[in-house]
Amino acid sequence: MTRPVVLAGIVRAALAGWLTCLIGAVIAYNYVGAEFFSVLVPGLVGAACAVSARRAAGPVSATSTVLGLGVRLVSGGYAVLSALYAFQFADEPYGPAGRWLPPVAAALVGVAIGELYAAPPRRRRSRVAGTTSRD
Repeated sequence: MTRPVVLAGIVRAALAGWLTCLIGAVIAYNYVGAEFFSVLVPGLVGAACAVSARRAAGPVSATSTVLGLGVRLVSGGYAVLSALYAFQFADEPYGPAGRWLPPVAAALVGVAIGELYAAPPRRRRSRVAGTTSRD
C-alpha cells in the first residue's frame, strides 16, 4: 500500500474523529459530576469516535496494518480529548486524578468496543472448495 493512500485514510479518520470528539464533548459536559453517566457517556463517545474514524478511513483500514494502527491512535486520542473537553466546557476544574481518570479510561474502553463493532465481518471458507460465505 502506498504512503499517499495511508496518509489520506488517516486524514479522513482524523477529520471524522475530530468532529465526533467535539459533538461528543458538547453532549458529555452535561454529565460531568454525575455518578454513573459521567463514565457511561465518555465510553459511548469513545465508541462513536472509533466507529466514525474506522468508517471514514475506508475499507482499506481492515487490511493495512499501518492504516489500522493510525486509525486506532487517532480515535483513541480524540476520545480522550473529548472526555477532557467535557470538563473544560462544564467549567469544572480537573481536580485529583480520581475525578477525571475514570471518564478517560471509559473513553478508551469505548474505543476498544467501537473497534470491535466497526471491524468488517470475517469470511470463512465454505465446505465447497473455492467458495466463501459470510456469517
